[in-house]
Amino acid sequence: MHSRRYLLPCIFLIFLIHTSFSLRCYDDYLEGEDPRTRKTSECKKENCYRFTVKVDTAFIKTNTVIAGCSTYRCKFATTINKCETKEYGGSFGEFCCCNTDQCN
Repeated sequence: MHSRRYLLPCIFLIFLIHTSFSLRCYDDYLEGEDPRTRKTSECKKENCYRFTVKVDTAFIKTNTVIAGCSTYRCKFATTINKCETKEYGGSFGEFCCCNTDQCN
């Protein structure tokens, strides 16, 4: 009887420990897809990232998003929880790193 009294607090404590050491990030590649069908993955003590490339030329118009967990990509970013816009071969890309659940 006494052991059942401690069962619920122990389960709650295990849940808190698990959620405090992991981060849920969107983990997918989108090109003209419905963003409501996005996949997520559990990341361990990492950051989430999102890289968006917008190409708007006479021949190609597209918006591509790559997202996922990052250990190394975000170490080289100058800001966390903000985005940087850069030019890549005449097209503009936006690189974002963040550290909260599904922030990318």
